[in-house]
Amino acid sequence: MAKKNYTKVEEALSDGLLKIKREALLKMADDASKQKRKSSSIPSTMTQEDSILIKFLQIEFKGLIKMGQNPYKLLGIKKSEFLLLTQEEKPLTKEEKEKLSVLKEKLIKCKEKLAENLPSDEEIVEQQSKDQINKRFNVKDDWLPLD
Repeated sequence: MAKKNYTKVEEALSDGLLKIKREALLKMADDASKQKRKSSSIPSTMTQEDSILIKFLQIEFKGLIKMGQNPYKLLGIKKSEFLLLTQEEKPLTKEEKEKLSVLKEKLIKCKEKLAENLPSDEEIVEQQSKDQINKRFNVKDDWLPLD
């Protein structure tokens, strides 16, 4: 049986794949330029520092909520007021910047106080080793259904 030469087919396949990649990249570039045109039509006067401060506060508030704390009560601010301060569409005034910086300082102090109440790493390891001294491998901790 004679050997068949597939080099022409392989070259055609690689050319087709390159063409598909090129078209996909061109489409992505067009989409990005369209988004840039849309975003450039809306003037944004918020500085990068302000947006970083707002993002920091939002992330820290979410972290406190996940810890089971009420950050609004801890810092003495209403939720609606916080949401108004952290809107990124509008530029911040000096008063709002001052409120946000004070809020940031309060948040940092509050997190330090909460961190003092948490057990240290050694205590956690010690507690877990006591709890799991007779634990078997690959066994669920909860009850199995009787079905």
